[in-house]
This record gives sequence, structure tokens and C-alpha cells, in this order.
Amino acid sequence: MKAIHFNILALLFFPLNSYAADSITFPKLWEMVVSNSPSTKAIILQKKASDKSIERLKRYYLPSFYLNSNLFSTNDPGLTFMNFLSEGQTRQDDFIPSNLNSPSNHIFNQSNIGIDYLVYDSGARASLRSSQEHESKSLENEQKLLLINQYVIALQYFLNYVLSNNYEKELKLISNDLELLIKKYKVGEKSNPVGYNGLLSLKSLQNQIDIIQLELNSKIEVIKSSLKLLTGNISLNIDPDTISFEKLLSSYASIKNEKAISYQVNLEKEKALSIKESITQEKSKYMPKIGFFGQENLAIGDRGSQTSYTFGIYLKLYINPSEFGGDDEKEIQAIAKEKNAESIALNNTIIQNITNKEIDKNNIKLTLLNRSEEIILEQIKISLNLYNNGKINISQITEMINKKIEILNQKYLLKEIILKDHLELIKHSQKDVKPENIWKIKI
Repeated sequence: MKAIHFNILALLFFPLNSYAADSITFPKLWEMVVSNSPSTKAIILQKKASDKSIERLKRYYLPSFYLNSNLFSTNDPGLTFMNFLSEGQTRQDDFIPSNLNSPSNHIFNQSNIGIDYLVYDSGARASLRSSQEHESKSLENEQKLLLINQYVIALQYFLNYVLSNNYEKELKLISNDLELLIKKYKVGEKSNPVGYNGLLSLKSLQNQIDIIQLELNSKIEVIKSSLKLLTGNISLNIDPDTISFEKLLSSYASIKNEKAISYQVNLEKEKALSIKESITQEKSKYMPKIGFFGQENLAIGDRGSQTSYTFGIYLKLYINPSEFGGDDEKEIQAIAKEKNAESIALNNTIIQNITNKEIDKNNIKLTLLNRSEEIILEQIKISLNLYNNGKINISQITEMINKKIEILNQKYLLKEIILKDHLELIKHSQKDVKPENIWKIKI
């Protein structure tokens, strides 16, 4: 019997961690996802609009100016006489009843330029500016929250691809060994029940691998398709670089110095502060407003022209009973937002505590599985020598290879869980995932 050597024994010394050097890295992939994201662009535009509003509201203390000019033709008795007065050109015959009551048609031009300087508004405009500033900060946190969620999706696809690709390649090595073994197996005739049973066990194991590979290849294609959509239908070589899954997990899914609180908490707090600032606006609706005004007038007609002026101080008070209690309503809304922020923060803490414990437990399980894999590979190595010397049958080797596949599958599923837990921690943290050029994204 010809000696048989398995490729899977190379896993003892050369784990499957390396990939094509020219493949796309996760940072580059992430940059492409962000650049292609309509929701990212939308929130950036909202933030820009909010910032513009703040800049505009910072000029609230400046007076307002206006300019009006009307050119008109009329034979209205009142308008005609008053415009003659504005021109300073009334005549004695204007008081004749027939001329006063039925004037002929005249053309006039009335122009005025004025200033309105509101000096006291019960704090409404300052409150509006402060409210908008907090709203802008809430949009900033909303943007960071959006990026976190997109980052989690992109990283999950990327690292799941690494896992699936690793697993598929390991199974491919085993499958190649089994095909070789089946071809060289000479005692698998039906007339030899023991030998035939060994052949059937080999073929059954090969079918099992084919089914797993079919599922993995389908999953890999779905991941590729999803990433292609996320990056704007760009065909990518998304094979990971030479870093292992564990290294990728440590580099891109770790939570080190980040605050253990989600951006959602900050968002809710800023919205609460924005609502609090708007309470003053509600109160000002039934408070007085005081200001100065001045106006220069120019009247021109077919008789001549004249200027005049008006200036003074005004007091305005508008009371609408239906608006009473608006400040109380805003205060309740602000408190509700604060409580919502507290609830989210508490939920963050609970999730983080549970998830960290799960990660620790699963890392221990993974270490044990790695040890088991080393042991089973050593067993396979020894069994091959025994088989080649005719001391054991093929079914015993098949059984150990099957255990090897079971361990690989357990490791694959466990790593998926560990990845999911790490991503859960990211979602409930303030991890900085912003690409360097995010603010330079072209809209």
C-alpha cells in the first residue's frame, strides 16, 4: 500500500492567515463605503444647514432695514389730496368741492427708507440661537451614530468574509486529501465489507464537506454583493490582506480608550438642552417687545417733491390664550429627553457588562478549541503512519478527520459570535470611526 500524506498537516505549522498582497484593506473599503453613503451625505448637509442658521442667528442684535418705493396713478380723492400734502404742493383750488371730490388722474411716487431696532424681546432671539447650537451638536452626534452603525455593518461583512474564506480554504485542503485518498483506496469493493465500509465513510465525509463549502461559497458571494452595493457598485478585490482574523479584530473592532457610552446618549442630551433653551422662546410670546424705529419719506408727483421723517419708540404686546402653557409643554419634553438619555446610558452599561463577560468566556472556549485542533492534527499525523503500516483501517482516520471538521465548524461559529459581541460593544461606545477625509466628501 502506497504511503499517504495529508495537506491538512501543514496547518500545524502554517495556519491559513495570509491573502493576496494587492487586495483592498478594510480602511480603504470603509472610506469607500462612507463616500458612497447617501445617508452620510444627507446628515452632513443637515449639519451644514444648521451651522449656517447659527451664523445667521449670531447677528440677531443688529437692526433691520427696509426700503419701499411705489409708483402709481390714481384719481382717488383721498390718495390724491394726501399725496399733494406729502409733496407740499396743495393749492387753494384743491379745496373746491368739485376738485376735492372728483380729482383728475395724477401720477405719484412714494418712497421710504427705514430702520427697526428691536432692543428687548424677552430673550427670544438669544434663546433661539442657543437652541440651534444644541441642535447642531445633536446632529453632530447623530452623524457619529450613523457612522458607527455603518462601520459595524461594513466591518461585519469584511470580517465574516475573512472567516468564511479561511474556513473554506481549510475545508478545501481536507477535500483535496479525501479525493486523493478515495482514488488510491484499493480495498473498497463491495465484496470486502470492511474495505467498502471505509470507502463509504470517505465518500460520506466528502459529501459533508461539499455541503459546507456550498453554504460558505454562497455566503461569500452574498458578502461580496453587499459590499459592492455599499461601495457604489464598484467591483472590488475584497480579499483581506496578510493580517489574520484575530489581528483584524484587534485592529478594527477593539474598544480601548473610548467612552463606554453611545453617541445616542449625547444626542438625546443635546436635544434636551435644545428644548430647554426654547422654553424662553415660548415665554416671550406673551411678553412685551420694545424697540426704536425711524423712517425717511420721499414724495414725488407732477407738482413737485418733498421729504419728511418719522422716528420714535414702540412697545408691542401680543397675547394669544391658545399659546399659554407652551413653556410648560417644552419643559416636560426636555425632562422626557433627559430621562430617555438616562435610560439609554443604563442600557449601554448593562449590554457592555454582559457582552464583555461573553467575550471573555468565548475567548477561553476558543483557546480550548485551538488546543483540541492541535491534538486532533497530531492524532491524524500518528494515525497516518499507523495506516501506512497497516495497523489501523481507513474508518478510524475518517473519524478523526470528521472530528477535525467539527472543531473547525465550532471555531467558525464561535468566532462569528465573538465578532458579533465586539461589534455590539462598538455600537454602544464612542469609538472614533471617522475616515480622515469624511468632511471632504463631495456632495
